[in-house]
Formats: sequence, structure tokens, C-alpha cells
Amino acid sequence: METQEVSHISPEPLPECTIVEYILSNPYQVPPDKIIKIEAEGNRQLTYKVSFCESIKDVASGIRTELPHLAEGDSAFVLSPNTFMLPSLLLGSMGRGLVPVAILSSASASEIRHALNLVAPEGPKVVFVHPSLLAIAKQVIEELSLAISPQLVLVARPPDCELELLDLDHLIKAGQKHPQPIAELRKPAKESLGAIHFSSGTTGPPKAVQTIHLQLLAATRVCISATPYLFQPDGRLLSYLPLALGYGQGTTNVLIDRFCLSNFLEAIEKHHITALAITPPVSLLLAQDPLVDEFDLSSLRDIFTAGSTTPLEVMQTVKRRLGVNVWNGLGMTETFLSICPPLSMREPNGSVGRPCPGVQVKIVNDQGSELGEEQVGELIVKSACCTTLGYLKNEMATSETLKDGWSTDMTSRLPSSKLSSFFIL
Repeated sequence: METQEVSHISPEPLPECTIVEYILSNPYQVPPDKIIKIEAEGNRQLTYKVSFCESIKDVASGIRTELPHLAEGDSAFVLSPNTFMLPSLLLGSMGRGLVPVAILSSASASEIRHALNLVAPEGPKVVFVHPSLLAIAKQVIEELSLAISPQLVLVARPPDCELELLDLDHLIKAGQKHPQPIAELRKPAKESLGAIHFSSGTTGPPKAVQTIHLQLLAATRVCISATPYLFQPDGRLLSYLPLALGYGQGTTNVLIDRFCLSNFLEAIEKHHITALAITPPVSLLLAQDPLVDEFDLSSLRDIFTAGSTTPLEVMQTVKRRLGVNVWNGLGMTETFLSICPPLSMREPNGSVGRPCPGVQVKIVNDQGSELGEEQVGELIVKSACCTTLGYLKNEMATSETLKDGWSTDMTSRLPSSKLSSFFIL
């Protein structure tokens, strides 16, 4: 049986540049005055060109002028919920040539300690931290007795905060006064480390995935071509999931810093949200919680769920209750989005869909031989989105998970029309 492959939506090769240069070039022709970021519980907004792109350049310039001890290739730890300026910080740090290491705001002290020990055992030079997480960050740093004392920079400064720490607003203002060039690639995009993301840790302690610029470039194309319902020109996507993996789609995002069902539903109603990207637990709330009936959710058109398998009956209940399309997909930290339902698959059938454009997939047995229809095996995926540098300081896990450019996961496959759909067991 031949490997299934779907041609990429764009026949043009991926550009040889950083993800920051790519976004600043406006590859998807986003109108300059389009609002692409909205603060769910505040009044701030950013337009694509005037606000967002400029803020990326300002952050990069501010880091260069105000944090001169940092050099290209240094890691920049980011410990923050989904604050309004977080995307600008992540991309701006990359624009300075740094490697952002995003740690979930829900991380425990032991998980933060693990990340620091793994990526920067002597101590990172800088930690961008939200005020709500400053205490736990200081606690971990003190416990580790690091050789290098990291500079702490506040991601946001509360009105009553008197701490003598630099903050992101200060960096942005400094960058506006002293504009600097955006960092360029020093080697090919397929070899250039762009960011470090941590795996979920379902098979042991979280592993540090070395994400390259080529992956980030490919991910923007794959997401738009595979899930166009999330990126409609007139659409609005409500974002509560960690933003560290979402780069450059150019859609209007309404940001929530932490999930709370009432605030979540209120944001949908207030901002006329058209699309959601959620996890199975939130799907269950939308299917069962009586609070859902107290809000006007009529603007919703599409819901995309991933992270783990959402039961078919839950998807069907959400579809009936809200009158929306419900899609279920599959991806990994190592591969980004790999499999999702095509537009033609509007009725949930329990599968995670078909290979995304430009993605090759196989189901293999323990010996690596490809299996046929309706057989359970290991899913292996190959695409530009899979070309990670591997796991930092973990060659064994890298060799087990990444084989000849293929990344692995467990699933099964069942027949569905012309191309097979895939089912997670």
C-alpha cells in the first residue's frame, strides 16, 4: 500500500527566512488595518500592520538596546498566561535572535525546575514572567542556586506594582526610540532553532522539543489550508489555549488569559465569536453544562477540538445543541497539526480526519511494516512540520520518536470514502 499524501495548497517552496521575517512580510495579504487581536476582558485591540507588526519590531529592538547582555541563540524563558502582548513578546524575542522557551502558566514548581535544569542548567540570562507567577519563578530560581542569576522582566505591570524590574512596556518604548534590524538566519531554516516547546509528558517527564524555523513556516501554511474554517476573513477565533504554538495566521483572535466557563461564554457572546479551538474537557462542558443556555452563542459556526480524543457522542451533542460544525483533529508538539477532517466531512464520525495538505502518513506494526485498512498500529507522520531538531539532551527519545524524518504516535485506521480516516484508540 502506498503512503497517502496530499499536495500542499501552495506550490511555492517555503521561503528561506525566519518566522518573524515571514510574518512581517504579510504573506497572506492581511489588510493592514484589520484588527487581529482583541482583549476579551479589556478594551485593547491591535491591527495587523500598524500595531502588531510594529510591536514585534519594537520588542526586538527594545531587547537589543535594554538587555545588551543577551546574544543571538540565547534562551529566553517565558512564564505567562495568554496576556494581550504575549504574541508580540514571543515573536519579538525571536526577532532579536533569541530562542523563546515557553512554559505553561499552569506549570508546577517541579516542572519549572525541570525546564530550567534541562535547557539552561547554569541559569537563563532572562526570564519574562507574569506578575501572578513571579513568586513561583523566584522560588525555583532561589532553590536551584544557579551560577547565572537571570534578569527578570515583567510581561505586564499591575497599576500598584512598585517592583524595580524592567517590564515589557519599557522595552517597547525603548524599541520605538531606538529601532534595530530584525535578526536574520545564520544558517538554513531547516537547521535554525526557533523555539523550544515542551511535550505533554504523557510518556515521562516533559521533553524539550527543538522547534526550527522551517517547522513554524510550514505550520502557518498547514493550519490555514487544513482548517480554513478557523481563519475566515470575517471570522473571530476565541483563544484560551497556550499561544506558544500559534504563529502568523492573520486571523482575528480574542484572547482570554485563563479559562473560566462563564468568562468563556461571555466572550463568545460579547465579541461575536465564530470559531473555537478547544480541548475535550471543554467540549464536554459545552455538551452538558446548563450555564451554556444562559448565553447567546448564535455567532458560532465552527468548533475544532484536539489535544486528545473527543468521544463521538459528545461531538454530536455539541453539534445539535449549538447548531455548529464540530471538527476533531490530531497533532503533536513535535509535528503541529497533522490530521484533521476535510471541509466535506461535516458530520462527526469519531475519526480525527485525513492527512493535512503536505503531510504523509503511515500505520505500521512493531517491526515498522505498513499495515492495511482496519488494523491497529502506530501512526507515523512526515512533513515539513515534522523536521524538528529532536529532543534537547535526549538522543534516545529522539531516535525512538523521529526515524528518517517520520514522527510517531499511536492510533488506528478505518476506511472512509476515497481516503482513509484515522481513529484514535
